[in-house]
Amino acid sequence: MARKTGEEMGLYERLLINVAPRFYMRRLQAMSAANVFKRRYEGAAKGRRTEGWVAHGSSANSEIGKDFQTLMFRSRDLLRNNAWARQAQRVIRNNVVRYGIVAELKGQNQKALKKRQKLWCSWAESIQIDADGQRNIYALQALAMNTIFESGSVLIRRRRRRASDNLAVPLQLQVLEPDWIDTGKTQTLDNGHKIVQGKEFNAIGQLVAYWLFDQHPGDYHHFRRYNAQSRRVDASEILHVFDSDRPEQIHGVPWLAAAMLRLRDFDELQDAKLMQQKIASCFAVLVKGTDANSVSLPKKNNGDPTLPVDSIEPGMVEYVGHNDITTVTPPDADNGTDYTRTLLREIAMSFGITAEQLTGDYSQVNFSSARMGRLEFVANVEHWQWNMLIPGFCEQVYGWFDEAARLIGEYEPVTAEWTPPAVPALDMEKEGKAIREYIRDGLMTQSEGVRRLGYDPVKFFEEYQGDLQRLDKMGIVLDTDPRKTARGGTLQAEPNDSD
Repeated sequence: MARKTGEEMGLYERLLINVAPRFYMRRLQAMSAANVFKRRYEGAAKGRRTEGWVAHGSSANSEIGKDFQTLMFRSRDLLRNNAWARQAQRVIRNNVVRYGIVAELKGQNQKALKKRQKLWCSWAESIQIDADGQRNIYALQALAMNTIFESGSVLIRRRRRRASDNLAVPLQLQVLEPDWIDTGKTQTLDNGHKIVQGKEFNAIGQLVAYWLFDQHPGDYHHFRRYNAQSRRVDASEILHVFDSDRPEQIHGVPWLAAAMLRLRDFDELQDAKLMQQKIASCFAVLVKGTDANSVSLPKKNNGDPTLPVDSIEPGMVEYVGHNDITTVTPPDADNGTDYTRTLLREIAMSFGITAEQLTGDYSQVNFSSARMGRLEFVANVEHWQWNMLIPGFCEQVYGWFDEAARLIGEYEPVTAEWTPPAVPALDMEKEGKAIREYIRDGLMTQSEGVRRLGYDPVKFFEEYQGDLQRLDKMGIVLDTDPRKTARGGTLQAEPNDSD
């Protein structure tokens, strides 16, 4: 608080400073503290503007537990019936997974490495990996991403197999919806463990088990719903993949949650607008009579005189007597383009995608704005890849594979490095040049550059080597061969054997 001058002080204050200076200083301190108290968060103020704002201090699990199933069921309904929700799911899945997050195996023993690579390809890149026998690992990644968007999380269950099942390794994966978790099971066990919404934790808070239903609780058989019972499954057999928003959160939230009401209201608005447009196109003519005895009600198209017309159609001419003609001109339909664009932009923001990706309308963007929107979107995609799908799904699945490989005698240590698919370039010439410069400056390896394009470097360079040998054998020199031609197409100098 600024010190007052003698002119600004009142009589009472001047009297205090001379008679009771200590009391005056305590008074100043109290006034300063009161001013600080006034400068609190405006969002925490109580008054007319915030009287309807109800906020609770519930934990993440308390909030999710109450509304989890309702959000999940409504999310699925929107994805079945709402084109905008469906498009948002496709955009996120296609950009996070695209043609697959690729593993590059690494090991010291080259012979063992090649054997493990062959084993991995035989298992992971075929339908052997899928307990349903339909998808390879990349299709499972896409299915997992779809489920995370729709339901908030996905379960991957390890299914151990016998040697007689004739698989490359005795292992398969089963993708399950989070409905399989008995979220209604919350209790304290005699051994000190706690079950919270179907997940069991030990005394120090480590996840040790899941309580899963024997079958999907929403299954119906002969129009009767199953009475599913849950049982304990060790946590080492389950992967529960979701994007956490808060510490200690144990379940994911459907990604449509923030825009759920907006999407539903917008869908109803679009239906109303469509009906308004249909009404606006209904120009009709009524022929009315002046003689009361000659006037009759409009009839249905089937000619039944007892049924009056209850709707009009475009170009309809209806006789209601004679002598007088009246036109029916419906009101104009306002398409509300500006409001629609704003609403769709808000919905797109809730998903972390651009409005153009949601609508497919790029008429309002230029190269610079498209690039800025793409950079923000890429940051979201990389978060979903590196902080959710790779550590929660890809690395864990390879750990299971490595364990299964050891069971069949493959003990040599081989690790995996994962590379997500490259984001398509807006300007291939400029971005390709940037990658090339990174490699030349030592900021990126050639293998990393290949992985950014979504290819396995081992397979790529083996194929590249085979192509070069084939060209040499046929005596063909291409200007794309850096061994023999410069970038401008001129022949490189032959190496001197005496050097």
